[in-house]
Amino acid sequence: MVAKDAGVPQTNETVTDIWSVLGLRLAKTKIQALECAVVEIQLQQAVGRARLLEDDCKVHLFSNYVLSGRELWRKNRRRVSRGTLDRALRIMDSLLKELDQREIPLELVDDRQMSTQISVLGETFGVCIEEVFDRVERKLTPAQEAEKKRHPWMFDRPEYDRLPTGNLVLRLKNGEYGYGRANWRDGKVQRLESLLNKFIVALFKCAVDKRSARIEREEAEVLRMAESRRKEELRKLQEQERTRLAQLLKDVEAWHQSQKIRAYASAVVAHAEKNEGTDSGQELMEWVSWVSQQADRIDPLCKSPYSVLDETISYW
Repeated sequence: MVAKDAGVPQTNETVTDIWSVLGLRLAKTKIQALECAVVEIQLQQAVGRARLLEDDCKVHLFSNYVLSGRELWRKNRRRVSRGTLDRALRIMDSLLKELDQREIPLELVDDRQMSTQISVLGETFGVCIEEVFDRVERKLTPAQEAEKKRHPWMFDRPEYDRLPTGNLVLRLKNGEYGYGRANWRDGKVQRLESLLNKFIVALFKCAVDKRSARIEREEAEVLRMAESRRKEELRKLQEQERTRLAQLLKDVEAWHQSQKIRAYASAVVAHAEKNEGTDSGQELMEWVSWVSQQADRIDPLCKSPYSVLDETISYW
């Protein structure tokens, strides 16, 4: 069956005028939200006529309006057997209504680990219903028994079948461990339907614990980053201090070297005065002047005079 413009909310002027006449005078956005709700109910009823819980069939919906429960039904069907699907969907429907009454937002995402996500106190959790399956070793057929006698190595690893038990488990996935209880399941007496309120209470407790842990991690990260910055600044200061100290020792050594040169020049002059006539006075004065220039070039406290050594020779 194909309906023209099925699932297409309309917000034309005629609709607005109708609501205005009724005295509601709602904004277009509110009118559209109301129309979407009506369309969703109609689409759910249309899909429900296929009796999906009784018959194994597929429904192809051609509409630009997306039903909110489509992924939830498809995902959970993989986790429960056919005989338990009806009950699992009723439990999930009751849970979603309870969450909606408490204004807990729910989101369906394309995530195999947490396809149905709920947000509580700013923390995100995944929720799903699964059936407990027994793991039973698969019996070999007569042909396989004969094959096993001829080639036993082909049957080293036994194969198992998953047998449904009818017991359901409501799982709360938070991606981490240590945040209280994470599973609620059928027992010998209690049924999962009676544990939904406990699940929601535990959900808020888990959100508080998870939020506290997250805040502690963030505070620890802030302290770690501050300590890292302090160490980096200290490293730079130490590097600068080592550079200054090395320059100081170099200057002191150069100053001592210049003083030694000057002392040596004075000793040469004194020796020449005692042994007059050994060297000509002009040559000695030129030598003393050259020595003084070299001492000034080394001395960090003096301005370095020009030297031929300052020139650069290019070989290109």
